[in-house]
Amino acid sequence: MPAEIHELFYMKGGMAACGCNFTVAVTEDGELHAWGEGGEGQLGLGAVLHQQQPARAGGPELFANQRIRLAAAGYRHLAVVAEDGAVYTSGHGSCGQLGLFDGQPRRRLTRVPHEVFAGSHVVMVACGIVHTMAVTAAGDAWTCGDNCYGQLGVGDCVSRVVFTKVDAGELGGARIVMAACGALHSVVVSAEGHVWTWGRGDFGSLGHNDGQDRLVPKLVAPELFDGRRMVTVDAGGCHTMAVGENGALWAWGLGFYGQLGLGDTNNRLVPTLVGAEEVFGGSKVRTVAGGGFHTLVVTEAGELWACGQGAQGRLGLNDEQDRHVPTRVDPQHFAHAPISAVAAGDSHSAVVTAGGSLYSWGRVVEGEAGGAQQGAMSGSVVDFATYLVNRLVPTLVLPCLLGGARVGRCHGLREELALAFAMGTHERLGAGAAGREEEGCLFSEMPGDLVKRVVEACGWRAEGGLEEGVVRLIGGRRTSGEI
Repeated sequence: MPAEIHELFYMKGGMAACGCNFTVAVTEDGELHAWGEGGEGQLGLGAVLHQQQPARAGGPELFANQRIRLAAAGYRHLAVVAEDGAVYTSGHGSCGQLGLFDGQPRRRLTRVPHEVFAGSHVVMVACGIVHTMAVTAAGDAWTCGDNCYGQLGVGDCVSRVVFTKVDAGELGGARIVMAACGALHSVVVSAEGHVWTWGRGDFGSLGHNDGQDRLVPKLVAPELFDGRRMVTVDAGGCHTMAVGENGALWAWGLGFYGQLGLGDTNNRLVPTLVGAEEVFGGSKVRTVAGGGFHTLVVTEAGELWACGQGAQGRLGLNDEQDRHVPTRVDPQHFAHAPISAVAAGDSHSAVVTAGGSLYSWGRVVEGEAGGAQQGAMSGSVVDFATYLVNRLVPTLVLPCLLGGARVGRCHGLREELALAFAMGTHERLGAGAAGREEEGCLFSEMPGDLVKRVVEACGWRAEGGLEEGVVRLIGGRRTSGEI
Protein backbone atom coordinates (compact mmCIF):
# COMPACT_ATOMS: atom_id res chain seq x y z
CA MET A 1 0.00 0.00 0.00
CA PRO A 2 1.18 3.59 -0.50
CA ALA A 3 3.49 4.56 2.33
CA GLU A 4 1.79 7.91 2.86
CA ILE A 5 -1.50 6.10 3.52
CA HIS A 6 0.13 3.44 5.67
CA GLU A 7 1.54 6.18 7.89
CA LEU A 8 -1.97 7.37 8.69
CA PHE A 9 -2.71 4.11 10.45
CA TYR A 10 -0.21 5.12 13.07
CA MET A 11 -1.10 8.76 13.25
CA LYS A 12 -4.84 8.35 13.33
CA GLY A 13 -5.36 6.51 16.58
CA GLY A 14 -3.52 3.23 16.60
CA MET A 15 -1.52 4.61 19.52
CA ALA A 16 -4.65 4.96 21.69
CA ALA A 17 -8.26 3.90 21.37
CA CYS A 18 -11.41 4.80 23.30
CA GLY A 19 -14.29 2.36 23.69
CA CYS A 20 -17.38 2.74 25.82
CA ASN A 21 -16.00 3.53 29.28
CA PHE A 22 -12.58 2.03 28.63
CA THR A 23 -9.30 3.10 27.06
CA VAL A 24 -6.26 1.33 25.66
CA ALA A 25 -2.84 2.63 24.67
CA VAL A 26 0.10 1.15 22.78
CA THR A 27 3.59 2.12 23.90
CA GLU A 28 6.55 2.62 21.60
CA ASP A 29 7.89 -0.75 22.77
CA GLY A 30 4.76 -2.47 21.50
CA GLU A 31 3.13 -3.09 24.87
CA LEU A 32 -0.61 -2.72 25.44
CA HIS A 33 -2.07 -0.97 28.49
CA ALA A 34 -5.77 -0.87 29.33
CA TRP A 35 -8.06 0.65 31.94
CA GLY A 36 -11.72 1.43 32.67
CA GLU A 37 -14.70 -0.92 32.62
CA GLY A 38 -13.78 -4.49 31.81
CA GLY A 39 -16.74 -6.61 32.84
CA GLU A 40 -16.94 -8.27 29.42
CA GLY A 41 -13.20 -8.86 29.09
CA GLN A 42 -12.66 -5.87 26.81
CA LEU A 43 -9.52 -4.87 28.70
CA GLY A 44 -7.82 -8.17 27.93
CA LEU A 45 -6.80 -8.45 31.59
CA GLY A 46 -8.27 -11.86 32.39
CA ALA A 47 -10.36 -11.98 35.56
CA VAL A 48 -10.00 -8.22 36.17
CA LEU A 49 -13.48 -6.71 35.83
CA HIS A 50 -12.56 -3.05 36.23
CA GLN A 51 -9.23 -1.28 36.26
CA GLN A 52 -8.84 2.14 37.86
CA GLN A 53 -5.36 2.78 36.51
CA PRO A 54 -3.54 1.66 33.35
CA ALA A 55 -2.56 -2.00 33.56
CA ARG A 56 -0.26 -3.86 31.21
CA ALA A 57 -2.37 -6.21 29.12
CA GLY A 58 0.64 -7.72 27.41
CA GLY A 59 3.77 -7.25 25.37
CA PRO A 60 5.76 -9.25 22.82
CA GLU A 61 6.00 -12.25 25.15
CA LEU A 62 2.25 -12.77 24.82
CA PHE A 63 2.02 -12.10 21.10
CA ALA A 64 4.43 -14.60 19.52
CA ASN A 65 7.37 -12.28 20.24
CA GLN A 66 5.76 -9.51 18.21
CA ARG A 67 5.11 -5.95 19.28
CA ILE A 68 1.56 -4.63 19.18
CA ARG A 69 1.30 -2.05 16.41
CA LEU A 70 -2.18 -0.57 16.82
CA ALA A 71 -5.43 -1.02 18.71
CA ALA A 72 -9.14 -0.43 18.09
CA ALA A 73 -11.92 -0.35 20.66
CA GLY A 74 -15.61 -1.16 20.23
CA TYR A 75 -18.51 -0.86 22.62
CA ARG A 76 -17.44 -3.87 24.69
CA HIS A 77 -14.65 -5.44 22.66
CA LEU A 78 -11.06 -4.85 21.72
CA ALA A 79 -8.96 -5.71 18.65
CA VAL A 80 -5.22 -5.25 18.19
CA VAL A 81 -2.76 -5.87 15.35
CA ALA A 82 0.77 -7.16 15.91
CA GLU A 83 3.78 -6.39 13.73
CA ASP A 84 3.52 -9.73 11.96
CA GLY A 85 -0.02 -8.84 10.84
CA ALA A 86 -1.78 -11.08 13.36
CA VAL A 87 -5.07 -9.95 14.89
CA TYR A 88 -5.96 -10.53 18.55
CA THR A 89 -9.40 -9.86 20.03
CA SER A 90 -11.08 -9.93 23.44
CA GLY A 91 -14.28 -8.87 25.15
CA HIS A 92 -17.95 -9.40 24.44
CA GLY A 93 -18.40 -11.77 21.52
CA SER A 94 -22.02 -12.90 21.39
CA CYS A 95 -22.55 -11.39 17.94
CA GLY A 96 -19.33 -12.80 16.54
CA GLN A 97 -17.46 -9.49 16.68
CA LEU A 98 -14.30 -11.22 17.93
CA GLY A 99 -14.06 -13.32 14.77
CA LEU A 100 -13.20 -16.44 16.77
CA PHE A 101 -15.81 -18.78 15.27
CA ASP A 102 -17.93 -19.38 18.36
CA GLY A 103 -19.57 -16.15 19.47
CA GLN A 104 -18.16 -16.59 22.97
CA PRO A 105 -16.54 -13.88 25.13
CA ARG A 106 -12.79 -13.80 25.75
CA ARG A 107 -11.14 -12.22 28.77
CA ARG A 108 -7.67 -12.54 27.28
CA LEU A 109 -6.60 -11.35 23.86
CA THR A 110 -6.89 -14.38 21.58
CA ARG A 111 -5.29 -14.72 18.16
CA VAL A 112 -7.55 -14.92 15.12
CA PRO A 113 -6.23 -17.74 12.89
CA HIS A 114 -4.02 -16.30 10.16
CA GLU A 115 -5.56 -18.48 7.45
CA VAL A 116 -8.87 -16.67 7.95
CA PHE A 117 -7.47 -13.76 5.92
CA ALA A 118 -6.42 -15.89 2.94
CA GLY A 119 -2.78 -15.78 3.94
CA SER A 120 -2.46 -11.99 3.90
CA HIS A 121 -1.41 -10.13 7.02
CA VAL A 122 -3.66 -7.48 8.55
CA VAL A 123 -2.51 -3.85 8.56
CA MET A 124 -5.37 -2.26 10.50
CA VAL A 125 -8.60 -2.96 12.36
CA ALA A 126 -11.65 -0.88 13.24
CA CYS A 127 -14.48 -1.58 15.69
CA GLY A 128 -18.15 -0.58 15.71
CA ILE A 129 -20.59 -1.27 18.52
CA VAL A 130 -20.74 -5.00 17.80
CA HIS A 131 -18.88 -5.47 14.53
CA THR A 132 -15.24 -5.43 13.48
CA MET A 133 -13.46 -4.73 10.20
CA ALA A 134 -9.91 -5.58 9.17
CA VAL A 135 -7.88 -4.42 6.17
CA THR A 136 -5.17 -6.70 4.82
CA ALA A 137 -1.96 -5.92 2.97
CA ALA A 138 -3.64 -7.32 -0.12
CA GLY A 139 -6.08 -4.40 0.00
CA ASP A 140 -9.13 -6.42 1.03
CA ALA A 141 -11.71 -5.60 3.70
CA TRP A 142 -12.90 -8.35 6.06
CA THR A 143 -15.78 -8.05 8.54
CA CYS A 144 -17.41 -10.01 11.36
CA GLY A 145 -20.03 -9.55 14.05
CA ASP A 146 -23.56 -8.21 14.11
CA ASN A 147 -25.08 -7.51 10.72
CA CYS A 148 -28.63 -6.38 11.44
CA TYR A 149 -28.26 -3.30 9.22
CA GLY A 150 -25.87 -4.75 6.67
CA GLN A 151 -22.83 -3.20 8.33
CA LEU A 152 -20.71 -6.19 7.33
CA GLY A 153 -21.21 -5.38 3.65
CA VAL A 154 -21.72 -9.00 2.61
CA GLY A 155 -25.12 -8.67 0.95
CA ASP A 156 -27.43 -9.85 3.72
CA CYS A 157 -28.34 -9.21 7.36
CA VAL A 158 -26.92 -12.43 8.79
CA SER A 159 -24.28 -12.03 11.49
CA ARG A 160 -20.86 -13.68 11.05
CA VAL A 161 -18.73 -15.27 13.78
CA VAL A 162 -15.68 -15.40 11.53
CA PHE A 163 -14.08 -12.67 9.42
CA THR A 164 -15.68 -12.71 5.97
CA LYS A 165 -14.26 -10.97 2.94
CA VAL A 166 -16.23 -8.07 1.51
CA ASP A 167 -16.72 -8.82 -2.17
CA ALA A 168 -14.05 -6.91 -4.07
CA GLY A 169 -16.47 -6.64 -6.97
CA GLU A 170 -18.79 -4.53 -4.84
CA LEU A 171 -15.82 -2.24 -4.27
CA GLY A 172 -15.10 -1.94 -7.97
CA GLY A 173 -11.95 -4.00 -7.57
CA ALA A 174 -10.37 -1.14 -5.61
CA ARG A 175 -7.49 -1.71 -3.23
CA ILE A 176 -8.64 -0.70 0.25
CA VAL A 177 -6.09 1.14 2.36
CA MET A 178 -8.13 2.45 5.29
CA ALA A 179 -11.31 1.59 7.17
CA ALA A 180 -13.50 2.94 9.96
CA CYS A 181 -16.59 1.70 11.77
CA GLY A 182 -19.43 3.83 13.06
CA ALA A 183 -21.91 2.47 15.53
CA LEU A 184 -23.79 0.52 12.86
CA HIS A 185 -22.15 1.51 9.59
CA SER A 186 -18.81 1.05 7.85
CA VAL A 187 -16.60 3.18 5.61
CA VAL A 188 -13.43 2.49 3.62
CA VAL A 189 -11.01 4.46 1.44
CA SER A 190 -9.29 3.08 -1.64
CA ALA A 191 -5.74 3.72 -2.82
CA GLU A 192 -7.27 6.04 -5.42
CA GLY A 193 -8.89 8.15 -2.70
CA HIS A 194 -12.48 6.98 -3.25
CA VAL A 195 -14.88 6.37 -0.36
CA TRP A 196 -17.36 3.50 0.02
CA THR A 197 -19.96 3.17 2.79
CA TRP A 198 -22.53 0.59 3.87
CA GLY A 199 -24.73 -0.41 6.82
CA ARG A 200 -27.29 1.71 8.61
CA GLY A 201 -28.17 4.82 6.67
CA ASP A 202 -30.29 6.77 9.16
CA PHE A 203 -29.62 10.52 9.24
CA GLY A 204 -27.55 10.31 6.07
CA SER A 205 -24.56 8.63 7.72
CA LEU A 206 -23.70 6.83 4.47
CA GLY A 207 -23.58 10.00 2.38
CA HIS A 208 -25.87 8.78 -0.44
CA ASN A 209 -28.50 11.53 -0.17
CA ASP A 210 -31.01 9.32 1.61
CA GLY A 211 -31.53 7.42 4.87
CA GLN A 212 -31.56 3.94 3.39
CA ASP A 213 -29.51 1.04 4.69
CA ARG A 214 -27.00 -0.57 2.33
CA LEU A 215 -26.15 -4.28 2.50
CA VAL A 216 -23.15 -3.96 0.20
CA PRO A 217 -20.60 -1.18 -0.31
CA LYS A 218 -21.70 1.79 -2.36
CA LEU A 219 -19.37 4.41 -3.75
CA VAL A 220 -19.87 7.91 -2.38
CA ALA A 221 -20.05 10.00 -5.54
CA PRO A 222 -16.57 11.53 -6.08
CA GLU A 223 -18.09 14.75 -7.37
CA LEU A 224 -19.50 15.33 -3.89
CA PHE A 225 -15.90 15.89 -2.77
CA ASP A 226 -15.29 18.33 -5.62
CA GLY A 227 -13.27 15.62 -7.31
CA ARG A 228 -10.70 15.62 -4.49
CA ARG A 229 -8.94 12.45 -3.40
CA MET A 230 -9.74 11.47 0.20
CA VAL A 231 -6.83 10.28 2.33
CA THR A 232 -8.38 9.41 5.70
CA VAL A 233 -11.83 8.77 7.15
CA ASP A 234 -13.46 8.13 10.49
CA ALA A 235 -16.96 7.48 11.74
CA GLY A 236 -18.80 8.48 14.89
CA GLY A 237 -22.04 7.06 16.19
CA CYS A 238 -24.15 8.14 13.21
CA HIS A 239 -21.87 10.58 11.42
CA THR A 240 -18.91 10.25 9.09
CA MET A 241 -15.91 12.45 8.29
CA ALA A 242 -13.26 12.45 5.59
CA VAL A 243 -10.07 14.45 5.06
CA GLY A 244 -9.06 15.32 1.52
CA GLU A 245 -5.62 15.52 -0.03
CA ASN A 246 -5.89 19.29 0.20
CA GLY A 247 -6.28 19.17 3.98
CA ALA A 248 -9.99 19.97 3.96
CA LEU A 249 -12.53 18.24 6.23
CA TRP A 250 -15.86 16.89 4.97
CA ALA A 251 -18.72 15.67 7.17
CA TRP A 252 -22.13 14.05 6.81
CA GLY A 253 -24.78 12.24 8.83
CA LEU A 254 -26.32 13.10 12.20
CA GLY A 255 -25.71 16.68 13.28
CA PHE A 256 -27.99 16.97 16.31
CA TYR A 257 -25.26 18.13 18.70
CA GLY A 258 -23.21 20.05 16.16
CA GLN A 259 -20.77 17.18 15.65
CA LEU A 260 -20.54 17.94 11.92
CA GLY A 261 -18.95 21.29 12.70
CA LEU A 262 -21.15 23.11 10.21
CA GLY A 263 -22.55 25.76 12.54
CA ASP A 264 -25.94 24.16 13.14
CA THR A 265 -27.60 20.96 14.35
CA ASN A 266 -28.97 19.83 11.00
CA ASN A 267 -28.28 16.43 9.48
CA ARG A 268 -26.46 16.20 6.16
CA LEU A 269 -27.34 13.49 3.65
CA VAL A 270 -24.23 14.03 1.52
CA PRO A 271 -20.62 15.02 2.26
CA THR A 272 -20.52 18.71 3.13
CA LEU A 273 -17.37 20.80 3.28
CA VAL A 274 -16.41 21.94 6.78
CA GLY A 275 -13.25 23.63 5.59
CA ALA A 276 -9.48 23.74 5.94
CA GLU A 277 -7.17 26.65 6.83
CA GLU A 278 -10.00 29.15 6.94
CA VAL A 279 -11.70 27.15 9.71
CA PHE A 280 -8.75 25.67 11.60
CA GLY A 281 -6.57 28.62 12.47
CA GLY A 282 -4.66 28.80 9.20
CA SER A 283 -3.64 25.14 9.17
CA LYS A 284 -4.82 22.21 7.08
CA VAL A 285 -6.49 19.19 8.67
CA ARG A 286 -4.28 16.19 9.28
CA THR A 287 -6.65 13.64 10.81
CA VAL A 288 -10.03 13.32 12.52
CA ALA A 289 -11.77 11.10 15.07
CA GLY A 290 -15.47 10.60 15.71
CA GLY A 291 -17.01 9.80 19.08
CA GLY A 292 -20.59 8.95 19.89
CA PHE A 293 -21.77 12.52 19.29
CA HIS A 294 -18.58 14.55 19.07
CA THR A 295 -15.70 15.09 16.68
CA LEU A 296 -12.02 15.80 17.27
CA VAL A 297 -9.75 17.25 14.58
CA VAL A 298 -5.95 17.47 14.49
CA THR A 299 -4.33 19.99 12.16
CA GLU A 300 -0.93 19.93 10.51
CA ALA A 301 0.12 22.54 13.07
CA GLY A 302 -0.45 19.90 15.75
CA GLU A 303 -3.45 21.66 17.29
CA LEU A 304 -6.65 19.98 18.48
CA TRP A 305 -10.13 21.25 17.60
CA ALA A 306 -13.44 19.89 18.91
CA CYS A 307 -17.15 20.14 18.17
CA GLY A 308 -20.38 18.36 19.05
CA GLN A 309 -21.79 17.23 22.37
CA GLY A 310 -19.98 18.69 25.35
CA ALA A 311 -21.57 16.70 28.19
CA GLN A 312 -19.11 15.25 30.73
CA GLY A 313 -16.41 17.48 29.27
CA ARG A 314 -15.67 15.24 26.30
CA LEU A 315 -14.65 18.23 24.14
CA GLY A 316 -11.89 19.28 26.53
CA LEU A 317 -13.05 22.90 26.54
CA ASN A 318 -13.46 23.24 30.33
CA ASP A 319 -17.24 23.17 30.25
CA GLU A 320 -20.10 20.91 29.19
CA GLN A 321 -21.54 23.04 26.44
CA ASP A 322 -22.11 21.78 22.92
CA ARG A 323 -20.15 23.37 20.10
CA HIS A 324 -21.56 23.68 16.58
CA VAL A 325 -18.30 24.74 14.98
CA PRO A 326 -14.77 23.42 15.55
CA THR A 327 -13.27 25.12 18.59
CA ARG A 328 -9.59 25.00 19.48
CA VAL A 329 -8.62 23.15 22.65
CA ASP A 330 -6.14 25.30 24.57
CA PRO A 331 -2.60 24.09 23.71
CA GLN A 332 -1.55 24.87 27.28
CA HIS A 333 -3.31 21.70 28.36
CA PHE A 334 -0.74 19.74 26.36
CA ALA A 335 2.22 21.86 27.49
CA HIS A 336 2.12 23.27 23.94
CA ALA A 337 3.29 19.94 22.52
CA PRO A 338 1.97 19.14 19.02
CA ILE A 339 -0.69 16.46 18.81
CA SER A 340 0.13 13.35 16.79
CA ALA A 341 -2.88 11.07 17.28
CA VAL A 342 -6.43 11.37 18.55
CA ALA A 343 -9.16 8.99 19.70
CA ALA A 344 -12.79 9.58 20.60
CA GLY A 345 -15.04 7.24 22.56
CA ASP A 346 -18.69 7.33 23.46
CA SER A 347 -18.19 10.04 26.07
CA HIS A 348 -14.46 10.52 26.55
CA SER A 349 -11.44 11.43 24.44
CA ALA A 350 -7.67 10.97 24.27
CA VAL A 351 -4.68 12.30 22.35
CA VAL A 352 -1.02 11.40 22.02
CA THR A 353 1.55 14.16 21.61
CA ALA A 354 4.61 14.10 19.38
CA GLY A 355 6.63 13.49 22.52
CA GLY A 356 4.72 10.31 23.35
CA SER A 357 2.60 11.72 26.19
CA LEU A 358 -1.00 10.58 26.62
CA TYR A 359 -3.80 12.92 27.69
CA SER A 360 -7.43 11.99 28.33
CA TRP A 361 -10.61 13.74 29.41
CA GLY A 362 -14.39 13.39 29.60
CA ARG A 363 -16.62 10.99 31.49
CA VAL A 364 -14.79 9.01 34.12
CA VAL A 365 -16.04 5.53 35.00
CA GLU A 366 -13.76 3.08 36.79
CA GLY A 367 -10.74 5.21 35.95
CA GLU A 368 -11.24 5.40 32.19
CA ALA A 369 -9.41 8.72 32.06
CA GLY A 370 -6.26 7.11 33.37
CA GLY A 371 -6.06 8.26 36.96
CA ALA A 372 -3.78 11.22 36.29
CA GLN A 373 -4.99 13.30 39.19
CA GLN A 374 -4.45 13.83 42.91
CA GLY A 375 -3.18 10.71 44.69
CA ALA A 376 -2.29 9.05 41.40
CA MET A 377 0.75 11.30 41.20
CA SER A 378 2.69 8.58 42.98
CA GLY A 379 1.23 5.87 40.79
CA SER A 380 -0.57 4.33 43.77
CA VAL A 381 -4.18 3.21 43.75
CA VAL A 382 -6.41 6.16 44.58
CA ASP A 383 -9.61 6.02 46.56
CA PHE A 384 -12.41 5.07 44.16
CA ALA A 385 -14.28 8.34 44.74
CA THR A 386 -11.41 10.23 43.10
CA TYR A 387 -12.14 8.51 39.81
CA LEU A 388 -15.74 9.64 39.62
CA VAL A 389 -14.78 13.22 38.80
CA ASN A 390 -15.20 13.95 35.10
CA ARG A 391 -12.28 15.71 33.44
CA LEU A 392 -13.35 18.89 31.65
CA VAL A 393 -9.90 19.53 30.20
CA PRO A 394 -7.18 17.21 28.89
CA THR A 395 -5.33 15.59 31.79
CA LEU A 396 -1.94 13.94 31.57
CA VAL A 397 -1.82 10.20 32.16
CA LEU A 398 1.38 10.08 34.15
CA PRO A 399 4.17 8.07 32.53
CA CYS A 400 4.65 6.18 35.79
CA LEU A 401 1.19 4.70 35.28
CA LEU A 402 2.34 3.34 31.94
CA GLY A 403 5.50 1.81 33.31
CA GLY A 404 7.49 4.87 32.34
CA ALA A 405 6.89 4.17 28.64
CA ARG A 406 5.97 6.68 25.99
CA VAL A 407 2.92 6.11 23.85
CA GLY A 408 3.46 5.88 20.14
CA ARG A 409 4.50 4.01 17.05
CA CYS A 410 8.28 4.29 17.49
CA HIS A 411 10.37 1.51 18.97
CA GLY A 412 13.29 1.95 21.33
CA LEU A 413 16.67 2.46 19.67
CA ARG A 414 20.12 1.23 20.56
CA GLU A 415 22.23 4.00 22.04
CA GLU A 416 24.54 4.29 19.05
CA LEU A 417 21.55 5.00 16.81
CA ALA A 418 19.83 7.53 19.01
CA LEU A 419 21.84 10.46 17.64
CA ALA A 420 21.02 9.51 14.07
CA PHE A 421 17.37 9.33 14.97
CA ALA A 422 17.56 12.77 16.57
CA MET A 423 19.13 14.10 13.40
CA GLY A 424 15.90 13.10 11.72
CA THR A 425 14.22 15.82 13.82
CA HIS A 426 12.20 13.41 15.93
CA GLU A 427 11.07 15.50 18.88
CA ARG A 428 11.16 12.60 21.33
CA LEU A 429 14.95 12.72 21.24
CA GLY A 430 15.20 16.46 21.65
CA ALA A 431 15.59 17.47 18.02
CA GLY A 432 13.02 20.19 18.49
CA ALA A 433 12.31 22.29 15.44
CA ALA A 434 15.64 21.83 13.74
CA GLY A 435 15.66 21.50 9.98
CA ARG A 436 13.41 22.95 7.35
CA GLU A 437 9.68 22.57 6.99
CA GLU A 438 8.14 20.93 3.95
CA GLU A 439 4.42 20.18 3.75
CA GLY A 440 4.07 20.35 7.52
CA CYS A 441 6.94 17.92 8.24
CA LEU A 442 10.39 18.73 9.55
CA PHE A 443 13.54 17.41 7.93
CA SER A 444 17.27 17.81 8.33
CA GLU A 445 20.11 16.45 6.28
CA MET A 446 21.61 13.22 7.57
CA PRO A 447 24.00 10.71 5.99
CA GLY A 448 22.16 8.06 4.02
CA ASP A 449 24.02 5.23 5.74
CA LEU A 450 22.74 6.36 9.13
CA VAL A 451 19.20 6.53 7.77
CA LYS A 452 19.51 2.97 6.54
CA ARG A 453 20.93 1.73 9.83
CA VAL A 454 18.17 3.38 11.86
CA VAL A 455 15.44 2.05 9.59
CA GLU A 456 16.83 -1.47 9.75
CA ALA A 457 17.35 -1.33 13.51
CA CYS A 458 13.71 -0.36 13.99
CA GLY A 459 12.53 -3.24 11.83
CA TRP A 460 10.83 -0.78 9.51
CA ARG A 461 11.77 -2.26 6.17
CA ALA A 462 8.63 -4.39 5.87
CA GLU A 463 7.06 -4.64 2.43
CA GLY A 464 7.66 -1.02 1.58
CA GLY A 465 11.45 -1.29 1.76
CA LEU A 466 13.76 1.52 2.80
CA GLU A 467 11.50 4.27 1.47
CA GLU A 468 8.60 3.28 3.70
CA GLY A 469 10.96 3.04 6.65
CA VAL A 470 12.18 6.57 6.09
CA VAL A 471 8.62 7.85 5.85
CA ARG A 472 7.88 6.30 9.22
CA LEU A 473 11.13 7.61 10.66
CA ILE A 474 10.70 11.27 9.80
CA GLY A 475 6.93 11.45 9.77
CA GLY A 476 6.46 12.43 6.16
CA ARG A 477 7.82 12.32 2.64
CA ARG A 478 10.40 14.55 0.99
CA THR A 479 9.07 16.55 -1.93
CA SER A 480 12.42 16.74 -3.66
CA GLY A 481 15.89 15.23 -3.52
CA GLU A 482 17.02 11.79 -2.58
CA ILE A 483 16.43 10.00 0.71
